[in-house]
Amino acid sequence: MSATDLVLSLVPDACGRLVATLASGAQHVGVEPVQTFPWSAADSPIALVGSDGRQVALIESPALLPAELQQTLRQELQQREFVPVILRILATSQRYAPCDWSVETDRGLTHIHIESEDDIRPLRPRAFLVSDRSGRRFQIPDCDLLDAGSRKILQRVT
Repeated sequence: MSATDLVLSLVPDACGRLVATLASGAQHVGVEPVQTFPWSAADSPIALVGSDGRQVALIESPALLPAELQQTLRQELQQREFVPVILRILATSQRYAPCDWSVETDRGLTHIHIESEDDIRPLRPRAFLVSDRSGRRFQIPDCDLLDAGSRKILQRVT
């Protein structure tokens, strides 16, 4: 099913919840846009997921939507996909996972608990997505841009 032409509007209500109106007349309050795989593809499909976690629409080609709707989707995705960038790994509790990292991000200093090597996933050559045990995600866009000490710590756990 192609839902690109089924989504008529996507606007926030008075409480800030996103409301999707479909061509069928159905309105879904509290939807969230979710980028589908591959996340790195600029024009990959976007699912609109209802508050119950179920997909209510699939936008197969966001580029075909009206400009206003594209803008709303971009803004909502940016808010949903907030991922701080790791600038430096300042310290680690031990050499290998599981371990705790003290990191400097583009949003400030924080601590990350790395449970296993699986918590550090390559996104593309030289880029990584780091998840900690509480579900927070951090990005290393290019490990070559990290200082030597940070790269050494990263190499131990990857």
